[in-house]
Amino acid sequence: MSPPPITVSAEQAKQIHPELVQQLAGVINDSRVAMLTTRANDGRLLCRPLLVQQMGHDGTLSFLIDNEGELARDVRAFPAVNLVFPRSDREHFTCANGIARIDDDRRSLLEVWHAELLNWFPRGLSDPGLVVLRVRIDELSLWNGRESCVLSSVDPSPSTPRGANDGVETSQP
Repeated sequence: MSPPPITVSAEQAKQIHPELVQQLAGVINDSRVAMLTTRANDGRLLCRPLLVQQMGHDGTLSFLIDNEGELARDVRAFPAVNLVFPRSDREHFTCANGIARIDDDRRSLLEVWHAELLNWFPRGLSDPGLVVLRVRIDELSLWNGRESCVLSSVDPSPSTPRGANDGVETSQP
């Protein structure tokens, strides 16, 4: 059984830039897998595939990981991460930047758990090392052939590029 499609309510869209939420939900529905890039303690960038489990009301993405694994250690040391969402059409490319955190609350785990996850976590909910990785998306970059678009959250960092459309920057080659 697959997780349900990601949908965005009007209330969710009010929490962060509406276009960011809408675009992110569309991307996740097209590709439930995200390639998550983290920085290791030695400075190397490491990329791993993860299955998106949930998108929260604020646009935060949830994944399941092993609390004792290298990914969890990397996130604790360097919470800034990058996500790439692969698409098979070779026409659309999506990349997101955000801040990750480990959520070890068992109630959070119950919210995102479904039977298909036994393929990756055979001990299921009884696995004491299983935790939720939450990534708050601050910027979403989209490329669709000729055009590109950068959508930023309503509270971007000073280094986030801003366009004339209050958080939406588009360009053409």
